[in-house]
Amino acid sequence: MKPKTAARPTSPTSPTSPTSPTSPTSPTSPTTRPPTPAEDSVPALEAVRAEAAATNAQLQAMQALTDTALSHLALDDLLRELLGRVTAVMDVDTVAIFLLEEDGQTLTLRAARGLGEEDVGRVRVPMGQGFFGRVTASRKPLIADADALSDADFEGLHPILRERLRTVACVPLLVVDQVGDHLMSRLVGVLGVGSAAPRRFSETDVQLLQRAGGRIALAIDRAHLYAAEQDARQRAQASEAEAAERAEHLRTILETMADGVAVYDTQGRPLYINRAYRELYAVERAPAGFETMTHLDRARLLALRAAATGAPIPFGDTPAGRALRGEVVTGPCADVRARAFDGRELEVNVSGAPLRDREGHLVGVVCVLHDQTERNRLAREREVARTNELAAREVSRRLEAFLATAAHDLRTPLSTTIGYLALAQRQVERLVDAVQQESPSLVAHVDAVRHRLDDADEGTERLTRLLNLLFDTAAVRADKLELHRTPCDLAALVHVQVAALRMAAPDRTIRLHAPAEGASSAGKSIPVAVDADRIGQVVTNYLTNALKYSPPDRPVDVAVEARQGRARMARVAVCDQGPGIPKAEQARVWEPFHRAPEVTVQGGAPGGTQNGSLGLGLHISKAIVQAHGGRVGVKSTVGHGSTFWFTLPLSGLMPGRDGVAP
Repeated sequence: MKPKTAARPTSPTSPTSPTSPTSPTSPTSPTTRPPTPAEDSVPALEAVRAEAAATNAQLQAMQALTDTALSHLALDDLLRELLGRVTAVMDVDTVAIFLLEEDGQTLTLRAARGLGEEDVGRVRVPMGQGFFGRVTASRKPLIADADALSDADFEGLHPILRERLRTVACVPLLVVDQVGDHLMSRLVGVLGVGSAAPRRFSETDVQLLQRAGGRIALAIDRAHLYAAEQDARQRAQASEAEAAERAEHLRTILETMADGVAVYDTQGRPLYINRAYRELYAVERAPAGFETMTHLDRARLLALRAAATGAPIPFGDTPAGRALRGEVVTGPCADVRARAFDGRELEVNVSGAPLRDREGHLVGVVCVLHDQTERNRLAREREVARTNELAAREVSRRLEAFLATAAHDLRTPLSTTIGYLALAQRQVERLVDAVQQESPSLVAHVDAVRHRLDDADEGTERLTRLLNLLFDTAAVRADKLELHRTPCDLAALVHVQVAALRMAAPDRTIRLHAPAEGASSAGKSIPVAVDADRIGQVVTNYLTNALKYSPPDRPVDVAVEARQGRARMARVAVCDQGPGIPKAEQARVWEPFHRAPEVTVQGGAPGGTQNGSLGLGLHISKAIVQAHGGRVGVKSTVGHGSTFWFTLPLSGLMPGRDGVAP
């Protein structure tokens, strides 16, 4: 209810007073002439006008206070405005507003005008203490002259208030709340006014101050509510901005994920699909309205099928359909097949989980799609390759077993054949001598027979070498390669093999880079403890291959050296100027039965088999060198030849020198 404005106290004289306010004597004085009606009406009229003007000004001031109280201002701004309005209403020079803290036990000076302005925010008065504290405790107005107040009434206030205030009036600031059917007042603070000039506040002044206090209390309460509303709105805006920021972060994360993500509502309609999902299914090529279709229609367009059987999947059995029933779908049971809109056949793992609100109600599902097409394809290819490798190994094992058996079975008849050939050659030699003496005309025929026997002998030698290779291969595979180590000079051993091949291939150039013959006496030998026959076999194999794959007009270089570093190794390298070996084939040249497919034979080799080689020489050479504790290798560039090398550990002193027995 809007309080009524109280009128200011009336003047000591009124228009109806029997005496004039300016008359020095009473109307019964015999020396005074009674005023005429005209003389009596002029002052009274002026007094009425003055009182009316004062009342009107007071009403206007109260209306201004009411208007200010209804404005939407921040609390501190509102209090400053109200101070000026109270000053105008009450015609005082000092106004103070104390507000009750949240603890309900302390008053704080929140606004002041006139005396005490510098103490705003710093003065705190406990409940029941001092002038303002008593008003708070009693919730009743209090009026007093300075003479009636003690120092305790000004406790906690600036001393200047005690010195200068002559009259004070204070009223509680109460807000009436309706609780059920009852009205209850709630204290929010205290309003105090004071005058430095002598003045006595009347009951009418107190009532006017109470009405002003009522408006101020409501204004303060509204300001608190407005501040709370603004704070709540700011928190809501901040929360909304934070939620929007989190949503944007989540969207960024989802858009950059490698896996597809789809969020569906309770009807299976997509609410969101990320970039990976769109790219996986090539959604840009989908029919119009694909994203608004039912899940059943989308599953049909994507040809969703079971990964194990390839049969179409009913909607209820899809990961999304199962998630809509409340299931969490993960693992192999979430594997499906699908067909993208660009025709690609896909194998996808679709994990699904239900989305629920705070009350646990289902509000949708989320599915994460992991493309397994390439991984499964590679797995199948690896399985096929492994199967093929195992099959190839089995074929190789059987082939080696067959060749070893065949070599063993062929050795006996081959030995018999070699014996018969040797016998036949001796008989032919004797026959040549006899024919030359008795029948010279038959010499040519006997020579032809002798040449055929020589060819047969070369064939048996070649067959013997092949059989030996097969036997050595079988021994290597069974880890039964026999070595008979003896100390020797590697440089001399290599020199012997080079000399033998020079005699076998007089039209080829073989250059040897090694310590000269007889240099051992000068201390330049390369001592090793090896099976000389086996290492000679390795050198011969390296040289035979170099002569075979090099052009006839190009030399072959052989280098022998001793490296006295930390490892103390001897090294033999054979370098040709042939076509070279592709890098992809270099590691495979040591495999049994392997020949580089892009490398062709260019030059002949003594005792070689040309393109009919079994591809066992390098394999056996590697096994021999490794059995001696050495290493093999090849360095080759296509078009620039190849260098095959092997190393052997250096041994101690040579036999027959420095006190070492032969």
